[in-house]
This record gives sequence, structure tokens and C-alpha cells, in this order.
Amino acid sequence: MIKPLALTLLFTLSCNLLLSVAVGATSLDDLDEDEREVDLTSVVVTALPCAQRTLKTGLFRHISNCSPVESIIGRVLFDVVERKIYLVDSKSIPNYKLDQAFGGGSVDIEGEITGFRDGFPVITAEEFTVIARPKPGAFKGCL
Repeated sequence: MIKPLALTLLFTLSCNLLLSVAVGATSLDDLDEDEREVDLTSVVVTALPCAQRTLKTGLFRHISNCSPVESIIGRVLFDVVERKIYLVDSKSIPNYKLDQAFGGGSVDIEGEITGFRDGFPVITAEEFTVIARPKPGAFKGCL
């Protein structure tokens, strides 16, 4: 019997291989100056496996129901409009800031792609705003 964590890791590795082929650019040499600059609005902070499942299936429920346990593999920014996954340089945005947006918040970010890791572009933020996930009960009484 295969353990759930082993299945998750196997799925992640297979998706990494598929996505590195799908993304196209895998080094800075493949990008011109304009393509290196990024200006993302309301990108979702999620776990890498959840973003990969969303890309594979097209179902956004994988992002909204993403378990914090899956973020152990890595937190990413997922642009739902462009359907792209970005990694973040942790020196430019601390992990605790990304944690504030995990599970319902978002991030606005201006920066530059400074490299690639595992086939995904790595963003170094020049400016960013974290929109924290709403507190439980924040929308109570809205209907």
C-alpha cells in the first residue's frame, strides 16, 4: 500500500515534469527584458500541489480547499487569469507574510523574474501588498 504522502510527492514530481515542458521558458536567457518584469494583481497564495492540480484539471476548488499540510512542499503564487505558477524569493517577501494570505487572501506584487527553480519562474519583489484571508465569521450577516 502506498502512503498518501508518497502519492502526493509522486504527483508533484510528475506535474513538475509536465509543467516545465508547458511553461516554455526555463532560464533567464529565454526571456527578454520586458518578460522579466512582472506586475501581478490579486494572485492567490497556495501550495504547489494545489496549483498544479488546478492547472491540470481546470478546477479552482483545488486552490480554495488547499490544506496547509500541502504547503510543506512549497508555497507559490498562482495567477488565475494567466494560469501561471510563480515561486517567490523568500528574501523579498518573508514566508510569514505569505502565510497571512494562504487559504483565502491574495498578493499584489511588482518585481522581476530573477531565475527559475524546478521549471518555475522565481519572482524577486520590489513592491508587494498582502491582502490577508478574511477572519472566520467576517461575512456573517451579509446575506
